[in-house]
Amino acid sequence: MIVAITYENGNVFMHYGKTRQFILFDVENNVVKSEKIIDCGEYSHHTLADLLALNGVEVLICGGCGAHAVETLNAKNIKIYNNVCGDVHVAIKEYLNGNLNFNGPTECGCHH
Repeated sequence: MIVAITYENGNVFMHYGKTRQFILFDVENNVVKSEKIIDCGEYSHHTLADLLALNGVEVLICGGCGAHAVETLNAKNIKIYNNVCGDVHVAIKEYLNGNLNFNGPTECGCHH
């Protein structure tokens, strides 16, 4: 399974739609096997879900995301854990330990 986290300087970037990088964790049997940082490049606010889907992402961890982002991520069957902050390596450990709350298909961390 691939878990993506919005990324900036080692921390969870707080706004999904404005992130310029994601860190991708390849997780197998609840253990991180590898990680890599990808740049968003030509992808914009409205096409980030496409980038994640192309990279096989099943789970997104982020600070917050708007209603349109939730819709596009849901359409790609990407499960969203938002309202997360701090170090990305702590965040992935918290996810693997079951300590992050799944926010469901319609909730988001910011309203715009």
